[in-house]
Amino acid sequence: MSGLITGQPAQRPPRGVRTVCPLALVLSPTREISMQIHEEAKKVACQTGVRVVVAYGRAPVNQQVYVLAFIFVYS
Repeated sequence: MSGLITGQPAQRPPRGVRTVCPLALVLSPTREISMQIHEEAKKVACQTGVRVVVAYGRAPVNQQVYVLAFIFVYS
């Protein structure tokens, strides 16, 4: 992600090291639309190995961080 923002090419990890990087970031104006996008994205990503996660404001931050960490650790 930082390479996209700064325009710098991403550095490759050492051989044999597995990294998890976001493939896409979708922003929406409301929580309801975020949830709809999440449900549709799960259908599209079914059986591809791509993990779909939603995070939005005014929800418990600890719970969302846990879900994000769990997805990235166990993917």
